[in-house]
Amino acid sequence: MQCPGKLIQSVYSEVDATSIQGPVVYQLERKNESGSWFEVGNNTHYFLNYGDAGNMDNYTSVNLKRKATSNGASSYSNEVTITPYTPRVTPGAITGSTMIPNPQELPPGMITSTADPTSLPGNNIKWQQDDVEGWIDVSPAVHTNEL
Repeated sequence: MQCPGKLIQSVYSEVDATSIQGPVVYQLERKNESGSWFEVGNNTHYFLNYGDAGNMDNYTSVNLKRKATSNGASSYSNEVTITPYTPRVTPGAITGSTMIPNPQELPPGMITSTADPTSLPGNNIKWQQDDVEGWIDVSPAVHTNEL
C-alpha cells in the first residue's frame, strides 16, 4: 500500500540474477494502471535497491518489474503491484446548545465531543465554526476534545 501522490518507497530484490555471459545490469520498469511499460531511474543499476520509481500520483495501481541484461540478452522478474492506501475516517459527534443567548454578553452553552472520531492512520480533532462566509478554525484548533 502506498499513499496517493507520494513517492513510491524502495523496491528490494530478493534474488540476484545470474548469467554465464558476463556481468548483469539491472533496470527498473514501471507501468501505470493499464498503460505501457517504461524505464524509471536515471541509469541502469548494477545493484538491486531502487528508490526512483516515482510518485504514486492518482493512479489506482502501479506495476514494477526488474529487467536484467547480460551481454545483450534480457530477462524480466515477476511484477509487483502497488495500490494506493485510502485513509478511513469517521467524524464522531458533538452536542451543545443551539440557541444564541440574548443578550449576547451571556456565554453560549458548552459544546462537547460525545463520540470521538476515528481514523487510520491516526486522529486529529479540529474544532471549526461557520462564520457565514465559510468554516474557520477556532481556538484551541487541534488536538483537544473540549472548546
